[in-house]
Amino acid sequence: LIDFSDWTMVEMINNTNVLFLIWADESDYYNYAVNLNEYGVYSRSWADQHKGNPRPDGLRNPGYSLFLLPFVESPPTENMLRTIQIAQVVLSVVSIVLLYFALHSLINPWINVVVCSLVATSAHLIAANIYVLTESLFAFLMCGLACSFAFLARFPSYKSISLVGLMI
Repeated sequence: LIDFSDWTMVEMINNTNVLFLIWADESDYYNYAVNLNEYGVYSRSWADQHKGNPRPDGLRNPGYSLFLLPFVESPPTENMLRTIQIAQVVLSVVSIVLLYFALHSLINPWINVVVCSLVATSAHLIAANIYVLTESLFAFLMCGLACSFAFLARFPSYKSISLVGLMI
């Protein structure tokens, strides 16, 4: 199941022609990450629009831009986009594994496999990885939160509560 999901996501990346490397909402996330990386300023403005550092703003939450920080290059390149896409595929595949473990002690194992199969073959989860958007990271964090709640239910302790707090 995991191999099939991984294969479909990688095939989607390999066989999709992206017309623009960064556009629409992607440019906001990209600009925030580039400006953080180059100027230490959280701003969605293009740096060349300003003399000196761009002006800070908080239109979008910083989570996804912080995720992009190790990958961004200025100007954007196809290699950068490919690296981000592969990282998002990894997050999506790990999300399926986390979901399986979260549901493992709650429902019948066969139903768990069916649920995880539906998630693994979800067209949205597969296609979302070709764009520089938050869907893969959000799915990973939600599945991680579900998994940490399941861990807390099974092994109540301060460490389990800390894990839930960290995921939130």
